[in-house]
Amino acid sequence: MKMNKEVITDGFSQIRISTNQLMMKMIDPIKKGAERAKVEVPPIGAYEGVALSTLPKYVSYKAALLKEKALWQNISIVLLLCLIAVMLVNQNQITKLTKMYREKEYIVLPDYIPVSPHTISDDYVREAVSHFISLLGNVNSKSIDKQYMELAENMELSMRRRFEEQSVEWVNYVKSEKITEVFNCSKEEIYSHNNGKYDVTAVCKKETYINHEYIGSVDEVVEMSLKLIPPKRQKRWVLHITDIKRNTKKAFKAKSKL
Repeated sequence: MKMNKEVITDGFSQIRISTNQLMMKMIDPIKKGAERAKVEVPPIGAYEGVALSTLPKYVSYKAALLKEKALWQNISIVLLLCLIAVMLVNQNQITKLTKMYREKEYIVLPDYIPVSPHTISDDYVREAVSHFISLLGNVNSKSIDKQYMELAENMELSMRRRFEEQSVEWVNYVKSEKITEVFNCSKEEIYSHNNGKYDVTAVCKKETYINHEYIGSVDEVVEMSLKLIPPKRQKRWVLHITDIKRNTKKAFKAKSKL
């Protein structure tokens, strides 16, 4: 019996030792897990590796940054508004100056104020007469349309219509026969009236060419009546042709004797 008790006692001892060893083996992983959990827990006063003690400074920095950004944004808006205001003021000034400049031009050369005969010189009238006679007489098959159109623009309305109707046949003849005429005026007499009208008599020599072949020459007299008109911007002359006639010198003398 003693032997059996000792055997049992030894058995219990071995079981206790085995149990203690098993518990020791089980506790070690728990301790390791606990230690690991302790390591992973953030320290007090920190979040995601950032010390919470610096959070007020960070918030203050962010607030200051946003405040500065808003300030510069407001300054940019104010500067933009100032720039727009300056542009509007400058545009307004330019408009006023342009208006004043136009008014000055109107004063210097009005569009609808009648011209006094004393405001234009005799040389101006002579230049206008020479220009009109050149348009009338120095023609060829290529230039006659353009020249007669320009001459008609310097006529009063009734004279212009009469001139255009009467010159159609002559223009077609010049173009079909390739005629060239050259006017050389030796004498121009201009009679001025006090009411702004002028009578012109010009004695000219007309030379005629057909296909560049000289045909001959003849003396002609051009009679022209002019009157002053209000100046206009795109008009070179302030004179309108009210009547114009061409006759040979012989026919003009015969008419003068009547």
